Amino acid sequence: MLTFKKAQEAGAVAIFIILLALFIVLFILLLPPTEREKLLNQTTTNNTDLNGDNGIGGEVLLLESPGIIEPIRGNTKIHDLGSINLFIKIEPKITTLANSLFVSRTLFSNQFQELTFNIEDLTNLENAILTFTVKEPKGRLLISLNNNPLFNQEIKETTVKTITLPVNALKTNNRLKFEASLNIFTKNQFALEDVKLKEEFERINSREERTFVLSDTEKENLQESTLEYQYFCHALTGTTLLKIYLNNNILTSNVIACTSGERTIDLEIEDLNDGTNTLLFLIESGDFLLNEIKIINKLEKDIGPLFEFDIESDDFDKIKSNEKDVILELNFIDDEENKKGDIFINEERIRFDTNKDKFERDISDLVEKGQNLLRISPLNEFEIILLKVTLVE
Repeated sequence: MLTFKKAQEAGAVAIFIILLALFIVLFILLLPPTEREKLLNQTTTNNTDLNGDNGIGGEVLLLESPGIIEPIRGNTKIHDLGSINLFIKIEPKITTLANSLFVSRTLFSNQFQELTFNIEDLTNLENAILTFTVKEPKGRLLISLNNNPLFNQEIKETTVKTITLPVNALKTNNRLKFEASLNIFTKNQFALEDVKLKEEFERINSREERTFVLSDTEKENLQESTLEYQYFCHALTGTTLLKIYLNNNILTSNVIACTSGERTIDLEIEDLNDGTNTLLFLIESGDFLLNEIKIINKLEKDIGPLFEFDIESDDFDKIKSNEKDVILELNFIDDEENKKGDIFINEERIRFDTNKDKFERDISDLVEKGQNLLRISPLNEFEIILLKVTLVE
């Protein structure tokens, strides 16, 4: 009886599995064709890795990851260097230490007041000024800073006092003591209002660097190079000197006033490096914004990313006899954006215009024995994650 019950349970499980499998098959068959294709191919559609394993066998002649490429308009290459804010300026900070306080002194009592304050940036502190209004004055007012005498003066009428604090006597944490002088015959007193501290800090960002990179191909094809920028003055007293260095050599040194405008500076081609170049902008005073900083290079011809691959003599013979093929593949970022451009194989053009993540073409008729040049001339900006040329049977 027990055996018969187990057989019944096993049969029910088998029937359930068969029904579930039939349901899954029917579900896939009823899907729209595009969705069915995505579901069935989801483990094989993205089969390109950094080693170029993409399902095509054969000998790899070229394997590169060019990254983001962008078009060059009218044989001109522009290096955008952004903007720079150069300044040497005094920035004030005002702190109210007390709205009011009262001090007095007699032979038998001394009613003094102490105030504390902090200086957060002693390094850049240029000035510190104490201000207050004196009312009901009688006698001499005594003020000390960090236990050092600061002020000792007789005041006879209502007035506003301004006292410069010695910067070298200031600390991170400071203490001011206010008290009246002693007169054995009468009471000296002072009522003080609006006790404030004005700190003035020197803010300096007087120099900044910008770098740009010239490829070997760009340098070889370079005909003219200029530096362009716009400048805007926020603040300046009188005039100042703006200096620009290129690769540690002085490029220009101009006296400028507080105005705005545009500047164009011609660069000597021999002063530019293959690879990284550095521009240093330096100002002596004032507050200026340098905007739209650009290096504009006029080239002998339209250039793009350039690559090389070699074909041996034996392989070239087999290509010509149709025993072997040369396959070009481009793999893009799968962003569904349009990618347009030209690929030149030994100056023979192949046009591509696709929103897919892959472009493939047989280039057997375009290759030559020995060295071959492959150049990409994009018509819009896009990213190539893999460029591959393969020799296949």
